[in-house]
Amino acid sequence: MTAQSQPQPNIAVFLIDDDFIFRTGLRVWLTQQPQIKIAGEADRERTALTLIEQTLKKDRLNSSTDSTQTAEPEESETVYVAIANLSLGQTLTPAAPIGGAQFAETLKRRYPNLPVLMFASTLDALALEHLRQISVNGFIHKSAPPDEWLRVLQRILAGETVLPDAITFPLPPSLESSSSTVPATPKGAIARPFALLRRNLRQSGVRQIEAALTDLTSQLNHPRLEGLDRFVVEGRHRELRTARWLVRHVLATPHLPEDEDEHPSSKSAFRAESEDNRQARLSRGQSPTQLEPNPEGDRQEAGETVGGALVGAGVEATLFNGAMTKIRSNLTNHSGIVLEMDILHPDKKQQLLYVVVRQLMELLEDLKLAQITSEQLFQRRSLVLRDLWQRVAEEFFGRYYAVPTETSTIEVVSVLSDEVETAQASILNSIPYSMELLTHLLFREPLQVNSVAYAPGTAEAMMRAEQLLDHLIVQVGNSIVQPLLNQLGDVEEIKQTFYDRSLISSREITRFRNMLSWRYRTDELVQIPTLIFESKYRLFTLSGGGIRAIAIYAPRHEELETLEGFPFLVTLALEIRDAVAPQLRSVVSWVGSGFIYVLTDVLGRGIGLIVRGVIKGIGSAWQDVRLSRDADQRRL
Repeated sequence: MTAQSQPQPNIAVFLIDDDFIFRTGLRVWLTQQPQIKIAGEADRERTALTLIEQTLKKDRLNSSTDSTQTAEPEESETVYVAIANLSLGQTLTPAAPIGGAQFAETLKRRYPNLPVLMFASTLDALALEHLRQISVNGFIHKSAPPDEWLRVLQRILAGETVLPDAITFPLPPSLESSSSTVPATPKGAIARPFALLRRNLRQSGVRQIEAALTDLTSQLNHPRLEGLDRFVVEGRHRELRTARWLVRHVLATPHLPEDEDEHPSSKSAFRAESEDNRQARLSRGQSPTQLEPNPEGDRQEAGETVGGALVGAGVEATLFNGAMTKIRSNLTNHSGIVLEMDILHPDKKQQLLYVVVRQLMELLEDLKLAQITSEQLFQRRSLVLRDLWQRVAEEFFGRYYAVPTETSTIEVVSVLSDEVETAQASILNSIPYSMELLTHLLFREPLQVNSVAYAPGTAEAMMRAEQLLDHLIVQVGNSIVQPLLNQLGDVEEIKQTFYDRSLISSREITRFRNMLSWRYRTDELVQIPTLIFESKYRLFTLSGGGIRAIAIYAPRHEELETLEGFPFLVTLALEIRDAVAPQLRSVVSWVGSGFIYVLTDVLGRGIGLIVRGVIKGIGSAWQDVRLSRDADQRRL
């Protein structure tokens, strides 16, 4: 804490985080601060709640003679504060939803006067709105410098609420080390000697640790290292990684420039690489294998483009921020429905969705410049979607990209453009609420959620807009791959360049096409009529675990009235089933109950009486035999 402000006396911190390494580093750093102690640690919600309840109850009993019914601290010598990870539970159970927000809500409900500070690596708009609603006292980025942690902690203990006003675009984790997140020393400023000493100690320590890690890595790669020796070396390797993290955070100097030897990938090298990727992308006449940037360069370029355009852009920035974050994580298809993009290599799938997001953002900017109205946007829906498709196809494949065949050379984008009508009819035109989403972003019009209009920025509107944007991104990507499979699916260069390695054989490609054809037929004849009858739309959403399918409510009365043929018969069958099923279940239940009554109360009791009579007869005969034997013995 700074010397100009009065520190809070006797600050006791509850530290809740399931990341043991980060929790350890944070504990070590906090205990180095004056008048701060750790009241307890926990890695789970239940453990944390029990710990806080017991600690506050004990403090209340020790500090006050008057018994109260609440376990909250009022005015005492010790001020408690809870510091918790917003992603609590994801490390222990990755499939679980974010547990930190639920924990904070429970904590604020039980102890409304207990300050709660949340931290995380990323924060989307929905989570931010939830933190506001449950009255969380503050939020801080996980990688914030130590001085910032102290300032935020001091402010929330002073009664302030420290929550961000807007969401900024987060850099990919692989780039956080190569992109300076803290400002350098301003020109003309004089660095403090103690800060210089801390930086020199940190850099020297990190170099020594890196050298030791390199030596241990070479030992681990030795094939003869086995058994207990390997276990010991792995333990030392983990300890050194933890020590490196502690040195970098405890001895951090956020106001001093860093040396390149601590972060080998310097910004100058990145800028050159990013510019090379940008020039290659602009050429559009080269092969996709030549245009494909390495993962680090492509991610950084996406971060620069999106970050520069979206900072402070409100709802639009938040939505695209979240989409890019989810695309970086995992794109495995968990929907149970085969998608056209499943044929692509994972890197190509990720690259394709990056391109979709970039071109969608550029399309929005062009629509803003064109000063188009909301009514005109709906009238030109097909043209807008086709324009988006054309932009994505040209950037993803390259406008002049051509593949050789046995007889000629094929220009890929030109061939695929001939099939845009099919892709638009089967995929693009069936994307629900696409124009409603664009008008929501362009003109800040309310968004309908369960037939209720919600203003931009509200939690309900943000959640629905996020779902619609995810579905739009996924379906545009599928519409790009569909004509590729139809027209150029068996071209060898296409297979080697774009397809997943497990799906490049002719047999696997044919099987994949058949699966898609079957899905198209079942969707047209069964699934879509069922969804229309149930007043639902099926959406594909992006999440940290991959692509998933959800259903949202939407009135579809007009579509229901226009159904005919087999789709109409499907809805009729559903209606008959709904009408007959309850009565049929009642009849079956009545018959079953009667059958059970006959078996148990009639036949069962009759059989039971017979068995009892037999047993009684056997018992009487046995008794007569025994009596006769006793009489014979007495005679003798």
